[in-house]
Amino acid sequence: MKTTSRKRLLISSVAMLLVAMLALGTATFAWFTQNTSATANEFSAKTVKASELKLSSESIDWTDTLNYGYKDKVLKPVSTVDGINWFTAVAAKKDSYATTKALAEKVGSANVKNFAIVDELNIQNQGGAAVEKVKINFTLKETDANDSNTANKYLRIALVKVNSKGDKSDPNYAANFAKSVYAAGADSAEAISSIDADPIATATIKASDASKGVTIPVGDLGAYNKADESSCTAYYNIYAWFEGQDTNCQDAYAGNKMPEVQFSVTGDTVAQQ
Repeated sequence: MKTTSRKRLLISSVAMLLVAMLALGTATFAWFTQNTSATANEFSAKTVKASELKLSSESIDWTDTLNYGYKDKVLKPVSTVDGINWFTAVAAKKDSYATTKALAEKVGSANVKNFAIVDELNIQNQGGAAVEKVKINFTLKETDANDSNTANKYLRIALVKVNSKGDKSDPNYAANFAKSVYAAGADSAEAISSIDADPIATATIKASDASKGVTIPVGDLGAYNKADESSCTAYYNIYAWFEGQDTNCQDAYAGNKMPEVQFSVTGDTVAQQ
């Protein structure tokens, strides 16, 4: 007689984005009027308990441990409404984030990773039994230069579920992106959608509060099927950036940091005995 038992599987996909913003000089770019950059000291993910669930990124195949290799990566404030079109600018005045067509420019696709973290967080069930109720859990914090939690925040993270590895072809991708943005506190910004005219075109992108923890339902992943991996795999495009159109992204509030971010993936595996 067959019985069905369930066991809890836990993957802690540890993503450490330790970001320090440093005022370095007097040159101008982005929405600050002084040279301000951000360094991503680490961004990694790993499985801390043996399980059938595996992780992959844009460049690393399925494994128990992901090391994205973003140590000392420099980030610059940027703006996007869809994760596809990105813009950078200079603030028109020292005491404001606002910019104009003359002070803004589109970031070429080959150059986006010089401004933001753009990668993947994919999950695959490589076991012989289905994994049910898979979820991604994480908490997002943002501190000021003195590590205070009272920072005026403009950090964003987005996790966008897609149909295949790195896919952005879905006609609803922009809408899905807009619903998948998180900040260290409920926030919104008039992100840039076009700089073809003056005033520049913007759209309100609301960021959900992830400061107290967020759970993203992934769904069920079927038993591993080499012939059809889509049935046992969930694909996500992941982004991390400083939103230049956030009203707090200005000289007075430069110096923010992103402490460690931990993504944990959980699910119930049904094991046939």
